[in-house]
Amino acid sequence: SAASPPEFAADYSEKLLVFPHSYFPSDLRASGGNTDRPRGDALAAARKSRGLPEAGPLVSGFNQLWKIDAALFDAWLQIVNATSDVNASLWLPLFPDVARPNLEALAAAFDQRSPPHARGVGARIVWTPLFPQEEHLQAKALAALQLDTSVYNGHTSGADILWAGVPTLSLPGIKQSSRVGASLLRGLDLDARMLARTHADY
Repeated sequence: SAASPPEFAADYSEKLLVFPHSYFPSDLRASGGNTDRPRGDALAAARKSRGLPEAGPLVSGFNQLWKIDAALFDAWLQIVNATSDVNASLWLPLFPDVARPNLEALAAAFDQRSPPHARGVGARIVWTPLFPQEEHLQAKALAALQLDTSVYNGHTSGADILWAGVPTLSLPGIKQSSRVGASLLRGLDLDARMLARTHADY
């Protein structure tokens, strides 16, 4: 009912089959299996082994980069900049890598608009290639928070990051593809805390 609410039924030619929890079933075995999250000294060591910053929260955006628009990316940079830890970083996949220059240009423009004491968030973007299937959940478990894309939510990637034990913040839209995060979060009873209602709330 979160992905395709009953009040949207008139917009579909098909009859809706409403599931009680989430419309998007997911199997941990298909996602890679192991979801152990390191803590304490083991967390810093695991980050170092993957070339990640050892200190500060890692805020991830593990969806494909084409799903990010300028307004959303601006919001992500504001979130990272607003954290109390100055070592907070934004962790993005090189997927596809051709998007990196455009996002770096947006980050540079964001820094230019920011007051002097708040600049430098662009230098705190961490880029990594895709991880092998057998270890991607363990790698993603190193993130502190996942930021969902809003125009087109994470589907498999959204389920995977939740399997990895990482809380996800999502902002639902009108289209079904922009309400997948809402469905996943509602299925876990996390919608009250992790589902934004407005862009400002996000």
